[in-house]
Amino acid sequence: MWRALVVFCLLTPFAAAQRTEIGGTIGHGSFNSMHGGFTTAGVEMCVDCGGRFGAFMEFSHWWLTPAGGQTSALNLAAGGLRIQGRNKYVRPFFDIGVSMGLYDGHPHDYVHISENFVTGGIAFGLGASVSIGSRLYVRPQVRVAGGAPNGVMVGTAGVGLGYRF
Repeated sequence: MWRALVVFCLLTPFAAAQRTEIGGTIGHGSFNSMHGGFTTAGVEMCVDCGGRFGAFMEFSHWWLTPAGGQTSALNLAAGGLRIQGRNKYVRPFFDIGVSMGLYDGHPHDYVHISENFVTGGIAFGLGASVSIGSRLYVRPQVRVAGGAPNGVMVGTAGVGLGYRF
């Protein structure tokens, strides 16, 4: 935890030069198989996001804790190209990139065996950044990720809140 905070504090001064956006996300996600609904929370970053194109990176933690059961969790990272509109106040965007995740699942209402696997593949995202003043933004978004090697796809809908440097 402390290492991540130190790295963040060391890199933050460089963010202004790169027109960087950093924020947090929260939402609801599910698998393409019957795994129930997961709560998701994460962090997102977009580098060189002042123009039409930027590079996005995100990490999200997914969890599902059924009544009387163990928590199932997915840690998912994604990154790639962000294509966005030029409007100053509402900027629609489309993300395309790659994803990688690690799932640690336990039996619950939808799954009757423990599962542990790695998933990866493509990542697609769609949404819009809505400016709140000159620095803050709210970003409703949807994302689909995964597909290889086991065919597991995950999807999430959520909202992000962030800061523009």
